[in-house]
Amino acid sequence: MRSIAKWMLGSIVTVAMSASAPDLAAADCTWSVTGQLSVEHQLSELQAKYGGKSYLKGIKVKVSAKEKIFGVWGTWNSWGEEITSSSGSFSVTKTKNCNPRRFKAEVKFQSDDLEVRYQYSTSDPLTDVKWYTIYEETEGEHDAGTLSLGEKTFSSSGRQDLNDWEARRHADIWVLYQLAIEYVASLGSDYQFTTQIKVKYPHDGIAGDNVETSYANPTTKVIYIVKNSVKDCFNTPTLLHELGHIWAYNHTTGEICLTETLLSNGSTHGLVDDPCVAFHEGFAEWWKDKVKEDLFGGGSVLPFNRSHLASGSLGASLTNLSLMQRHDDGWLSVFHTLTTKDIHRYTFKESGSSVTSAYIENKPITIMTTNCSSPDLSFKNVLRVFNEDASAGYPSKLSRDDTTIDAFLTRVEKILSSFTSDHRDLYKDLVDPSKTVQPSEKLCTTSIPPPPFPGR
Repeated sequence: MRSIAKWMLGSIVTVAMSASAPDLAAADCTWSVTGQLSVEHQLSELQAKYGGKSYLKGIKVKVSAKEKIFGVWGTWNSWGEEITSSSGSFSVTKTKNCNPRRFKAEVKFQSDDLEVRYQYSTSDPLTDVKWYTIYEETEGEHDAGTLSLGEKTFSSSGRQDLNDWEARRHADIWVLYQLAIEYVASLGSDYQFTTQIKVKYPHDGIAGDNVETSYANPTTKVIYIVKNSVKDCFNTPTLLHELGHIWAYNHTTGEICLTETLLSNGSTHGLVDDPCVAFHEGFAEWWKDKVKEDLFGGGSVLPFNRSHLASGSLGASLTNLSLMQRHDDGWLSVFHTLTTKDIHRYTFKESGSSVTSAYIENKPITIMTTNCSSPDLSFKNVLRVFNEDASAGYPSKLSRDDTTIDAFLTRVEKILSSFTSDHRDLYKDLVDPSKTVQPSEKLCTTSIPPPPFPGR
């Protein structure tokens, strides 16, 4: 009996060692898997900028491999994650045994700065962002060496998840948001995003009732881009507008006003009771306009003229400053007024006057008018006003108390040396639909005509 038991024990040990034989084999072969990732764009602005396609940088790539065990293919084993380079390239190198293998590659739209969440994401950080398969072998095998996957493009003709509807749009969101993140970071450390950008697309509302609109949650700082049977908000203006909210949340306090008004009114747009709400919505729209202009070109967006503001065309008749600061389009006009170059060349018209456009119009400067000078504030100048500046009397970043037109223009004056108290008073009048002053009256001087030519 002892001999039989000893024989059986030896057999079990032999089988166990055989089952693990692949792992115990000599690790004397070098394996490499390389590739490059790109996307065929669907957003028209990205199509125009990159000629239809660009490379995907900064995303996670996971390479997995499997080998045969007793003649049967085993399970996938991860060889780790890599980050794509600026050219979309990746390379994973491992030293493993020399058994032939099959390979799989997956990507995840996630980095320290940005993550794109999928339709059924939850609050669990392990499942918020999805792995998409871009390459998976189901037949054949490879010997040790380098396996080049070539360029893998998210497109309608891609294989596996490369042609997945959701994944393709995530790739476009990734490129657009990376551009915007890098752009504001290029302005300086005081202007960059201070939290990771989290965006969920598609989002169909809490109850799937087709009523919800896209928004950026002031508390969680998560962006929700809606797609349902009624509307699809996958477009550059909406994506940038919501990203503008996140920038503001990073550089202000008191943004909870948006949540309060949403709960009480059901909307944060149009005429509201709290200027803080209109300020944030107007700022996000202006931020979108300026970033879009700087990233993709095109003409600058001008402020509304007084007649258009007061006419009711914006959903409310904005006839004075009090109403202007309670409407998002009122604040949008304020921000664009601040950043309109050479504003002395324009006329703001008057409330009730006949106009051919909703916006301020170019007014030819006569030869008798000289020495015109506008503040010409830049996008960066206005963003600077959001940050603390103790030397100017503002030791904290922009707060809820700063979101009236008078308080905000005073903060502009105190922080920006090129913007004087005279400028503050003028711009306050320019954005007031009840006023009649024109910028050239305050920003230009009239020269004295020369004396008649002798003998004439």
